[in-house]
Amino acid sequence: MGIFGSLDNLGKAAQSLGRDMFGLEIKSNSKIANIAKESGVTLDTLETAPLETLSDILNTAARQRLLDPRFANSINIQIAKDAQQAYKDSFNIDAAHGQADANTSIGTTLVPRGDGTFREMMVEFEPGRTALDDENLGINRFVDVNEKDETLDPNNLGTWFGSYNSRGEPDIANFFAEREKSNNLSAGAVYPVKLRIENPKIFDRYEDFEDEMREWSEMAEENGIDVTSQAFVKDLQDQGHDGIMIERSDTDTGEVRSDYVPFNANQIRSIFAKFDPSKKDSGNISASIAGGAVGLGALQNAGDPE
Repeated sequence: MGIFGSLDNLGKAAQSLGRDMFGLEIKSNSKIANIAKESGVTLDTLETAPLETLSDILNTAARQRLLDPRFANSINIQIAKDAQQAYKDSFNIDAAHGQADANTSIGTTLVPRGDGTFREMMVEFEPGRTALDDENLGINRFVDVNEKDETLDPNNLGTWFGSYNSRGEPDIANFFAEREKSNNLSAGAVYPVKLRIENPKIFDRYEDFEDEMREWSEMAEENGIDVTSQAFVKDLQDQGHDGIMIERSDTDTGEVRSDYVPFNANQIRSIFAKFDPSKKDSGNISASIAGGAVGLGALQNAGDPE
């Protein structure tokens, strides 16, 4: 489906200003074209050439005085900007996560050491438990199914995110944050994020999702397959899916929205992230800040951070 972001050309951005500039140099200077060809780059392959390769070609051309170093640098910068924008654009699902109980709000946070480095600490908010001061720094990475309990349960498939309602409010995230507050924990928290799910397993309603889990569980038992959350997700991944989407969910709030479960932590970014393509494999939700939560009720509209 076209609404979902893709990493097929990440770091190899679809034709962009920087690559157009590079292409003009190939066309106008046969020596630069030969350097590029030796690296496997032609006008036909320019669109999919890795950033590092293009940068090496430009640097070589500059050293050989075939290109003004300042102009070569400007092309390099533009190509990098284009790649960053393409990476950011691949996270095209606006959603939010609200802190609730241990089942849905497990994650990790960075805790500073005395020497200026950081350690990663698990965060678990449980009803009736006072949150540690360190946990108030905010979640740095949301855990995936492999770090959850094996029991086949929706909450163990990964981290759940909900879309915004018609008023631009993260009502389901606010619901869980408010529930946490009502459990006498220190504070609820809402994490506004951008998700990249390229090929989700799509369900119309939450009840359809529950039916699928039940039918899969029965099939697994009949075939001697371990009935675990990990096995359920692996089966979906084997079918080519990288997440779950429920198009018209109305659980808990009664208001229709879309729910999402990305299968990998690197599919989640804070709206405040730098969206650095060189960190595409990282599960850190933001390369620029630790955490990314906002106070309960503070987030009313899902605006773009830039």
